[in-house]
Amino acid sequence: MYMTVVKPLILSEVDEEKIDVVLSLPDPAKIKIFGEMIANYYPQAMEDEKRFAELQRAYRDCWMMEKLYRNNIFLKESFTMVYTQTGLIRNIWMDMYYTDDDLIIH
Repeated sequence: MYMTVVKPLILSEVDEEKIDVVLSLPDPAKIKIFGEMIANYYPQAMEDEKRFAELQRAYRDCWMMEKLYRNNIFLKESFTMVYTQTGLIRNIWMDMYYTDDDLIIH
């Protein structure tokens, strides 16, 4: 049996244009795109309606937060984002409180 290797998706590495396109789509199209990400990175959630809905909200909210973060100088000056390898934001740290251990991508 062979395992399929899924390429990591670090949200901070997604170009601005792609984020804009995804966020500007109507809700059914966003649900489809984020659903494909969920199927790739969290396949067990496809069988769990509650978990699937939670991940849909997480993707929507993280992509919106990334857009805000990139375009707000005050957020960029004071906060550091910590990302997952599945296209989500894991944590947002206020820079005056973080330690180097907090910046690991999970």
